[in-house]
Amino acid sequence: VWIKTNSKATDVNVTQGIGGHIKGGLTGISANNQGSGSTILTTSGDVVGKSSYGIEAKNSANGQDINITQNDGTILGGTTGINVLNEGMGSTAINLASEVTGNSQNGIYVLNKEKAKDLTITQTSGSIEGNTTGIHAINQGTGSTTITQIAGDITGGTHGIGVYHARLSSTIENNAIDIIINQSAGNISGAQSGIYVLQEGIGSTSVTTQGNIKGISSQGILIDNNSQRSTGVTVNQIAGYIEGYSGLSATNYGTNSLLS
Repeated sequence: VWIKTNSKATDVNVTQGIGGHIKGGLTGISANNQGSGSTILTTSGDVVGKSSYGIEAKNSANGQDINITQNDGTILGGTTGINVLNEGMGSTAINLASEVTGNSQNGIYVLNKEKAKDLTITQTSGSIEGNTTGIHAINQGTGSTTITQIAGDITGGTHGIGVYHARLSSTIENNAIDIIINQSAGNISGAQSGIYVLQEGIGSTSVTTQGNIKGISSQGILIDNNSQRSTGVTVNQIAGYIEGYSGLSATNYGTNSLLS
């Protein structure tokens, strides 16, 4: 499935029926919305991109939200399972209930550009796996980044989860706000770190774990709050284990630091 709209278009809406199968030699579903609306993709079966992305979604600078919902089936990409670029003025939301795999790069890769707002990824079951990172989330916009794991596994060759509110350049700050990672159950693991967070925005960093976190060669959880504009770090382990060369490492140049 390949869709590219012009600037006069509004919403792009793709819905896959239950038990369906979409397979492309390059990409399974590619939606490039150059219009002023939202991009909404819903899958209920297998989506395979043999040599590139399982799902690719792009919004132009005039666009709004990107919403991707996986109800069932497998999303598989030769490079990345789900690849999202939101240059629009809305938010990005990804809801997953089954398997997502990126064979050579990331399970999920999301980039919210400067005009965009919130970035939200929710896993209710299944597995997310990437050769480099399970979930690689970059927010350069003005909203929060929230990753919620209700059940399942997240695995990466480098990090299980990597969240980046990084400066845009040496002279341009990042204005994204909070980073929130909530794990209710399941496992998060990476060959280096289970969870890596870089916060150079203007908000706080909060990590809550109730499952297992493992970093094989580095930290279970590694947090770098590198901005004096940020408002501190909170780590709350309710259950499970955090394991690594060191279990938890956090650097905070912001305010109101609390590690528990």
